[in-house]
Amino acid sequence: MFIETLLVAALVVAALFNIQPTDSGVRLGSSGVREAPSDRDNWVEAYRSAQIVYYANTGTVRKSGRQRTRMWRMTDYKISQINGEFVYTSKKTLEEYDCNIGRVRLLYTALYDGHMGQGEPLFTQSETYAWEDVQLDTGMAAMWRIACNRE
Repeated sequence: MFIETLLVAALVVAALFNIQPTDSGVRLGSSGVREAPSDRDNWVEAYRSAQIVYYANTGTVRKSGRQRTRMWRMTDYKISQINGEFVYTSKKTLEEYDCNIGRVRLLYTALYDGHMGQGEPLFTQSETYAWEDVQLDTGMAAMWRIACNRE
């Protein structure tokens, strides 16, 4: 009887806080806001330009279907960016990569005022965007190669 009560309580809490099971690496923090991974040991530099640095979190690569993988990307900006009312210097995004035909789409975004995703998220959005082709010799191509193990 105790286990059944515990399961019912867990389901009620999940329903109240809209918690859904996921293996994407997104988790619900103590504040009730979804959080991106913070483990700095798994972030590896994937691409660098004069304005940005892309980091891939290799510890979050997960298969998400036939020839598809998901992985977290952190973008660190040299100059602060403005998005509406938010001024941010880094962001973490969960992206899904189609390894078969070279496409990527955004699943989740978190903006941070600190470099390297430091501090509390200023803004988060969980939305699946349309697929985009990965262009050769770009930062996204570098991310795709890591996510799809095409090094």
